[in-house]
Amino acid sequence: MALTFEELSKKISRRDLIEAPIVAKKLNKSEETVRRWIKEGKIEGYKIGGRWFVKRQSIKSVVHDF
Repeated sequence: MALTFEELSKKISRRDLIEAPIVAKKLNKSEETVRRWIKEGKIEGYKIGGRWFVKRQSIKSVVHDF
């Protein structure tokens, strides 16, 4: 879901977001896998200014020890 930063800031705090490449690295997955999980609805993610961010809490639903 592509949103402007202003739209997103009304929905969620910036500190609750992690850049997708960081998530991929911590989970030992590719960035493509993380983006696919977003598209499949497995995790909640947002595209801001051409960069993907993942909602921290949604990662816990996929990986319990994140």
